[in-house]
Amino acid sequence: MFRSGGLIVALAAYAAFGLAAAQAAVGEAPAARPAGSPAAPGPVQLAQGIPAACEELFRNKPEDLNQQLAWFKQVRDCIDKNKADLTPPMLQFDAPEEVDSAGDTYTITGFVGDDGSVPKLLLNGEAVALVEPGADAPILGAYTFAFKHAVTIVGDGENRFILEAVDEAGNNVAEEIVVRVIVTNRPKFKGAYHALIIGNGVYVSLPRLETAVKDAEAVADVIRRRYVFDKENVTVLTNATRREILGQLGGLRKSLGADDRLLIYYSGHGYIDEATQSGFWQPADAEELDDFTWIAIDDVVRQLKGMAADEDNPSAKHVLVIVDSVFPVTKTRGVSRRKRDEYFDTIDSYVSRKMISSGVSKPTPNERSGEHSVFADELVKILEANQEPYITSQQLFDKLTQRILVTSDQQPEWGTVPNAGDEGSGEFTFILRSKPVAAAD
Repeated sequence: MFRSGGLIVALAAYAAFGLAAAQAAVGEAPAARPAGSPAAPGPVQLAQGIPAACEELFRNKPEDLNQQLAWFKQVRDCIDKNKADLTPPMLQFDAPEEVDSAGDTYTITGFVGDDGSVPKLLLNGEAVALVEPGADAPILGAYTFAFKHAVTIVGDGENRFILEAVDEAGNNVAEEIVVRVIVTNRPKFKGAYHALIIGNGVYVSLPRLETAVKDAEAVADVIRRRYVFDKENVTVLTNATRREILGQLGGLRKSLGADDRLLIYYSGHGYIDEATQSGFWQPADAEELDDFTWIAIDDVVRQLKGMAADEDNPSAKHVLVIVDSVFPVTKTRGVSRRKRDEYFDTIDSYVSRKMISSGVSKPTPNERSGEHSVFADELVKILEANQEPYITSQQLFDKLTQRILVTSDQQPEWGTVPNAGDEGSGEFTFILRSKPVAAAD
């Protein structure tokens, strides 16, 4: 390197491989000055799009001319290294939508990743520890990590958080987390609530049913949100085959506990053999004229009876079957008297196998809305609007009957699933997930 005037030659040579680009990046235009005179120092103005990782280097331009050449090279190298990283980290997380006000903490878990650098994770500005992900973790970039962070419950109403991931280039992504703090309606009953929700609308050989899948999804949604059915315990089958439906029933018989409760909802084609009074569900792969491809109601009843009859491993103390199709039952009609709260202690002590049927062989679209069947539309509306902490299957049937008879000629049916182990006085009970405001006070 030449000094004095020779430095100008070196600077000119450097410009050939990036001086102009570096000057442009820092927002400078070369000032005209006499040859050999020193450059006047001044503040460096950052141009838009400067990588965050290079900002400190940009601001620390040396005053010594001999050092500026090396500084310009560092500028260029920094830009080259960081200019391509304009992609923010990726973020996946799982946080509860609702938590019980009686608890102390809840947990937010997930994964964060970036291709360019190890990301930082912040929750409301506070650092969250990252750990190595497991073998089944999603790949969110070359640098993927897992996290699990306990959060303290604060007050009532809503707790709001900002979860932010930042990489070394300054790229970031942020998500808002809203967790409702509720007063949980804690049932006295033992056991967990499970549901098998089936909606068959697309068939291989039978006519399409326009509302069946939407009906099933709406029922699953309302019981997850408003009642004590944890989402991992609600299985939804759409356009399911014979093998899939019977497989799920057999699996539930093996996995449910003695005090668990099971709701089965079926929307799809059905058939009653008038000569034998045998009933069938017709799965998505049913052949129109071959009943051996159908599901005999007797097969469903056999599984329900087996749950109660296994003395060594009994399962599902209470079962309610709701069908927008056919299901032969020991029929019971009429409006029951209103039960007092203490009545629930009695009905919980007996094994129950109850059923509510729409009374038709297939879902009938509601001509007013068209989105759901007549039966499913009223069922979801009742479950959505209910403010009673507990509602039995018979109380639900009473409400359904009163509403459906006003708008259609359908006659819903309620009763006992025959030969399935029902002990007479037992009842399946829907329990609200959180108490109504009046009940919580």
